[in-house]
Amino acid sequence: MKRSVTLFYRDPIECIQSLLSHPLFEHSINFVPRKVWSTTARLSHIYDEWLMGEHTWDLQASPTLSDLNTELPEGGTLLGVVLSSDKTNISIMSGNRMAHLLLLTLANITSDIRSKGSLHGHLLLALFPVPSFIHKKSHVHSLLSDRLFHHCLNLVLIPLKTAAAIGVMMSDLWGNLRYCFTPLVGYIVDMPEQSLLAGTNPRTSPMSIATYKEFSDNKRHDPRTAQYTLNAISAACAQADPNDFTSFLKAAKSRVLNGVHEPFWRDWPLSDPARFLKVEPLHHFFRFSWDHDKQWCISAVGEDEFDYHFSLLQTLVGYRSFPDGISKLKQVTGCDHRSIQQYILCVIAGTVALHFLTAICALLDFRYLAQMPVFNDQVLIKLDVGTGQCQPQTL
Repeated sequence: MKRSVTLFYRDPIECIQSLLSHPLFEHSINFVPRKVWSTTARLSHIYDEWLMGEHTWDLQASPTLSDLNTELPEGGTLLGVVLSSDKTNISIMSGNRMAHLLLLTLANITSDIRSKGSLHGHLLLALFPVPSFIHKKSHVHSLLSDRLFHHCLNLVLIPLKTAAAIGVMMSDLWGNLRYCFTPLVGYIVDMPEQSLLAGTNPRTSPMSIATYKEFSDNKRHDPRTAQYTLNAISAACAQADPNDFTSFLKAAKSRVLNGVHEPFWRDWPLSDPARFLKVEPLHHFFRFSWDHDKQWCISAVGEDEFDYHFSLLQTLVGYRSFPDGISKLKQVTGCDHRSIQQYILCVIAGTVALHFLTAICALLDFRYLAQMPVFNDQVLIKLDVGTGQCQPQTL
């Protein structure tokens, strides 16, 4: 590196204890997994919070946790750790410094309270450095940056890994001592950082074993589990020395890996990228619609005609107007994405084939259903396109 770097972080156990002792969360934090049904006949299971999911129920009822044979004792409390990180500027007028902010919260806190920034449900856990490297090859810079990120995560999260394996005594808001275990149940990041965390190449899915050549397949690929990725990393390490960057990158690339040979989640009980990496609406839904659905509609209708249809729309209260069309828009916000999705069906209706209109409508229906605050078995059946069963993991 061009200069030494500094890692700023706090004890994650102390952060969790601070959340457990927060007086504003007195009626908004739960510790017991539960199953909620829509009727007394128990025909439809409701999924609202993390503690209502099948995964949490299985963890609490399972005699052993993961392949480390960690036993959850009777009366043990699961504290679902949720992390979030993103690269951002921390100083503009004085040095233009950048850092990866790592935030921490608990899935035990109800989502409507946890998501309010004014209630401080997310605590700043660490500031990861963004260094500059002196190696001549840029692809090696990316490899070193990815490894440094995982190394920093590993250093900061060691107390949580220990607590997930052997437990830790913590007190709740009422002064009760609880024997707590801390699995990682969610990591909220955008798509590039999901690939970084999963240890995969950006041209493959971080959640499944599908590569970019298979994204158009009409079947659901198997999840990219932690063991699957670790086996691929072991094979790459057997082929090339991880410290020989160029050779190891070639071996990793052939196995759709990014070159990280020691991912931070490798020794964290109950932590699996296939579970803690979630679909992110802003990039997976809104950006997908803007980058693909919009371009398909422009190709089918024509750019000038498409913009003309948008310019004819009457302005309604609470809705965005597009007097010059949308094909030339730049720096589009999430609200603009949503408004365009609300208009786009009526804009293309009558100018495209029926099967094209049906396809766009089906994609919009899926996005609306996938953003519901509360799910049940009927909604999951609608979301399921016949390629497998949905896995409810509501956060």
